[in-house]
Amino acid sequence: MSELAIHGGSEAAANLTVPKWRRPTDASWQDVEDSLETGRGCRTTTDGNGFCDRFETAFAAYHDAEHAIAVANETVTIELALRAVGVEPGDEVIVLSYLFIASASVVPAVGTIARFVDMDPKTYNIDLDHLKEVITDQTAGSLGPTSPSIR
Repeated sequence: MSELAIHGGSEAAANLTVPKWRRPTDASWQDVEDSLETGRGCRTTTDGNGFCDRFETAFAAYHDAEHAIAVANETVTIELALRAVGVEPGDEVIVLSYLFIASASVVPAVGTIARFVDMDPKTYNIDLDHLKEVITDQTAGSLGPTSPSIR
């Protein structure tokens, strides 16, 4: 058996099929033009026919979900997730120390306390020994590259 490509084994990647990014369709470009020309590309519409409404409906249907909410960026996403899982003022949320500041700044914005934990320099994941030192009875969850995860 040959080595993985990351270890120098070119055979491992020879037949690798990498999916192509989807290209915008004419309909996609038309939606962009329409939203810019009509001003119906954001939440200022109330009739449910704006681009954002249509996108959320299509996105939810694609994922077989009842609802979908389009937001401006990951910071807003994290805020909504923290609020949705029920963190409360005074709760502590574990935050990896190497996250982007906007991600970490959401924690106090929802009234919780950020408790920073170092990363393991070998794995770039949370340092479990440091985590054990930081967890308290007030710890409600953690915020990392793939979460939040709460209680």
